[in-house]
Amino acid sequence: MASASETIKLPRYDYGSKERAKEYVANLQREMKELKAQGSVEGMIGWARIRLKRATKALESWNSGKPLPKVKAEIQAWRIGDSAIVFVPGEVFNEIGTHVKQHSPILSTFFVGYANGNVGYIPTREDYAEGGYEVDDACQVGPEAASLVTEKCLELLELLYEKT
Repeated sequence: MASASETIKLPRYDYGSKERAKEYVANLQREMKELKAQGSVEGMIGWARIRLKRATKALESWNSGKPLPKVKAEIQAWRIGDSAIVFVPGEVFNEIGTHVKQHSPILSTFFVGYANGNVGYIPTREDYAEGGYEVDDACQVGPEAASLVTEKCLELLELLYEKT
């Protein structure tokens, strides 16, 4: 058995442009007012508040030119005999896990999300253009995150393979 772990820093999601961040903030402010006016449950209002806070910080970053703080993500890999398991903190889009498994030097590789914390969704770069819930609402990391996670997973798996 062998293991390897490294914490990487992922860029935060900034909505792609100042205009998009500004529009998203305005939409969330409207949503908050509507939810409160309708007497919605605190859970829904709280979720809107979290999203509004993230979007507001992104807009502030665009306005100030100061980058958003990075998101720490611990990537871990274990080799047990002829098998390996790689662990990533977040809800990783299927294509990323599939790519890691297909390119792993260890034939029997398992990919596990929601491990070592949770950074939210990790979409593929292409999925950011589509937007939607996973990208705009539940994602904290920027489009570069998928390749950074993939590269680190494969690097750790290669390290474990060399220890065989």
